[in-house]
Amino acid sequence: MEGWIIDLNIKNCKAVLWFKTVDGRVLKLEKGYEPVFYIPGNCLEKALDMVNSEPVKAEIVEKKIFPKGRGEFIRLSFNYLEYYRRALETLEKRGVEVYNGDLLHSQKFLFTEDLIPLAKYGVYKGELEYIDEEYRLEPPELSIMVLSLRFKTSVILCEFTYRFRDEKETVAGDEGFVLKELEKIIEEKNPDILLVNMDQREFLEKVISRARQYFRYYSLGRERVDVWRLKNPMFSTPGRLVFSYSDFESLGLAGLEERCRFSMLPAKIAYRWTAGRLVDSRQCYIAFKKNYVIPRSENLNLVVRSAWEIHLNDKGGLLQSPVVGLHENVAVLDFESMFPNIIVRYNVSYETVELDKVRRKPRGLLVDVVEHFLKRRLHFKHLKKKLNEPYRTWAEQRQNELKLLLVSSYGYSGNNFNRFGNPLTFEWINRISRIVMKKVYEIARSRGYKIVYSDTDSIFVKREDADIGDFEKLAEELEKATRLPIKVDRIYKFLVLLTTKTDVNLGGTKRYYGRLLDGSLDFKGVEVKRHDCPEFVKDFQYRLADKLLSGESKEDVYKNLRECYNIVAKAIDEILEGRIPAEKLVVKKVLRKDEYKVLAPHYVASLQLRLNGYRMTPGDIIEFIYVNAKHRNPLMRVQAWKLYDGRSYDKDKYIELLLDAAESILAPFDFNRKRFYNLDLNDEMLEEELIETADIL
Repeated sequence: MEGWIIDLNIKNCKAVLWFKTVDGRVLKLEKGYEPVFYIPGNCLEKALDMVNSEPVKAEIVEKKIFPKGRGEFIRLSFNYLEYYRRALETLEKRGVEVYNGDLLHSQKFLFTEDLIPLAKYGVYKGELEYIDEEYRLEPPELSIMVLSLRFKTSVILCEFTYRFRDEKETVAGDEGFVLKELEKIIEEKNPDILLVNMDQREFLEKVISRARQYFRYYSLGRERVDVWRLKNPMFSTPGRLVFSYSDFESLGLAGLEERCRFSMLPAKIAYRWTAGRLVDSRQCYIAFKKNYVIPRSENLNLVVRSAWEIHLNDKGGLLQSPVVGLHENVAVLDFESMFPNIIVRYNVSYETVELDKVRRKPRGLLVDVVEHFLKRRLHFKHLKKKLNEPYRTWAEQRQNELKLLLVSSYGYSGNNFNRFGNPLTFEWINRISRIVMKKVYEIARSRGYKIVYSDTDSIFVKREDADIGDFEKLAEELEKATRLPIKVDRIYKFLVLLTTKTDVNLGGTKRYYGRLLDGSLDFKGVEVKRHDCPEFVKDFQYRLADKLLSGESKEDVYKNLRECYNIVAKAIDEILEGRIPAEKLVVKKVLRKDEYKVLAPHYVASLQLRLNGYRMTPGDIIEFIYVNAKHRNPLMRVQAWKLYDGRSYDKDKYIELLLDAAESILAPFDFNRKRFYNLDLNDEMLEEELIETADIL
């Protein structure tokens, strides 16, 4: 039989694996598990009475100590989880240093067995054998039920709506009845994954706390659970995965699989852990396989230095402020995964770095963490361009998740609470990146290119006579000189580099737009890329940039300025005349927490929804319309979109948002709202004035 490990539970000294076969069956496999931790060999006296009184097996073993060295340790193994927990607490109270003690039991089991949740295995005579294709694109074939549960204002009423394959149904009524129907339908449809309308933990806590009022045994998983004795609701769904669909949508099952592969964690845990904790899990796995004892996560790693030494060495990557304004024929040369590549190429790791050098040997632990997944990420990144849907989406989900984990491996290397950490690691990665970028600057300038902007691992260069071949030749030369992969990422026919939003005299990082050689528009850091911007404003900004950057030369762009001013004026007229459909004025913002000290517009909208029986939780997207943004009462300034009654929208507020978007595009050409209102758009000399001003700038 072939299939995927979808869940893991540790019960006493037994690991229960839930296995979904390719033909749709779900198997429950059991394997033995022995909980173990280590203490230093010289601590035998402190543990002797415990060893004699508790059912524990003790033996002397030799283990590696990170970053270097070996030592004798006492390996303590137990045949019951309660004995393990009790012994761990006793020794820690006595001040005994315990190793491998704060790892989850599921981590220890998966590390020992080398099992990867959501990877493909065969089951032969009760044993699991890895048979997966290393670069498989398709995610595991798991069934998904989308579930929306709502507890109404009356505590005895609730409802849920489920969608499974082609079926959809809503059940409402008495709370006990609805919860029983929910359990019954889930058992009947038997999905592998529940996607729910709130945070995963909040959903389970809500359901289990309410279920306790009516039932002794209740479960949304594949086993009934005694909810009266259940301490943690997160353990209430054995054999079934529960995720929030607002988070899961972008991650996808393919992205979740990459998390599990990287962290060696069960899917339930890999889903909810932060990127830093996932990196820690991978580091622990590598250390475990290399026979190191694993210190506690609270290990505080500091290198004692003077303030001057820190000032000299603790710097970030190298940036060049943008040359604000319009540029022609600009290529972006981008290093592929620069920081992970630096780690691998230069063997930068916790045990290889010193104040004045990075040692080439031994091979660093951080290199082992990064190298395989760097190759994997680049494989999916390059492959996606050749694929059609849904394979393209799967490749994108995989490479996006791997990109996050690789960047986090770099960032986590500078965390003082990294159990293997050495802050010099982070500093050396940045130091090497600065050396690399200085070399890039020198070579590019020596070949006649002007650098108009650079940002840590990418460089924007232009040369009037350069073509695609010239830019690619430059990239090849830079790759050879730096020994790091760099590619021509894109080429702009026109590129406009922008100022910051707060200071028109200061170039803004990651704020620009342009027209690529294929004719498409590219935006970064402006309203059209923001999720909270109304659709009408986004459409307006896109049309404005599209018109401005039409033509074949800079002169054509300048000539388009007058028409751009007319586009702004017409858009304002549309707002004033009330011709914009209300749905195009909806603002969307994420509710980050349950309560805010300030009555922000999206929080006000969430309060309105709550008062009308809607369940709002952190992570929800709140939609609203401005109806009177300057009202003295903050509660009257907006109206939640779901409650919108058709009243007039706040025209002044939407004109303000429109002009913000116009300034983002036209500010480098001396556009501002005060000047705009003072211009006579019918003046025949206006075009020449605008061109002259832009040319001077």
